[in-house]
Amino acid sequence: MYFIQLAAFSTTDSIHPAIAAALNIPSSNAAELKTRLIGYLREKPILLVLDNFEHLMDGAPLLSELLQQLPHLRILVTSRERLNLQGEWTFELGGLSIPPATDEGKAVYSALQLLNFMPAASVPI
Repeated sequence: MYFIQLAAFSTTDSIHPAIAAALNIPSSNAAELKTRLIGYLREKPILLVLDNFEHLMDGAPLLSELLQQLPHLRILVTSRERLNLQGEWTFELGGLSIPPATDEGKAVYSALQLLNFMPAASVPI
């Protein structure tokens, strides 16, 4: 599994480079990058977690294209908006509970459980 934080990116042109960077795939140009990315992922059962996708909605077809070409690839996207892609499954979440500043039993709060699960950087787990 690779966790890829997209909040800092402002254009859909950043999606493939962000994925490639998380996978440590070097490339010199966009066309080569897409080819290398697909070649690398072709036979690997990998889960990509793309966080904060809502501001890159125009890039949703790029994800669909990857999924069509890569049968072993799975993508989990967090977004405040639906991607509206064929085959998309949605799971709506409400807010997560957080502890008051003085609470000693912080492990029971869902927000902290999620943060303890997620890696701090875009690295394989």
